[in-house]
Amino acid sequence: MTESAQNPRLRIEALVAYPPTIFCKQILTLLKTIVAEYPDQVRMDVYYAGETPDATPTRGYQGLDKRKTVPSGYVNGRMIISSDVPTLEAMRALIDEEIAKGPSGWQA
Repeated sequence: MTESAQNPRLRIEALVAYPPTIFCKQILTLLKTIVAEYPDQVRMDVYYAGETPDATPTRGYQGLDKRKTVPSGYVNGRMIISSDVPTLEAMRALIDEEIAKGPSGWQA
């Protein structure tokens, strides 16, 4: 059994420019803070615009196709950051809500 199957974690994803813009860096900082606060429950994947992702994106991220904006952030395959960076408190509430769904409600 793989580690991810033994210890599933909620996926958060970021789509950023390379090199990252100031807005990209704000998104990355926020998402890294969330991962640091939920290290055993949240996993972050960062994708760079125009490059092939290192990890397989969630179905929700893939389904957005041309509607993705750079930069943007996703929780469980749903775009949650596109034009404004949410507050840390708002992100915590969103993450807590998603974690409460349990692994069966998360996208791989």
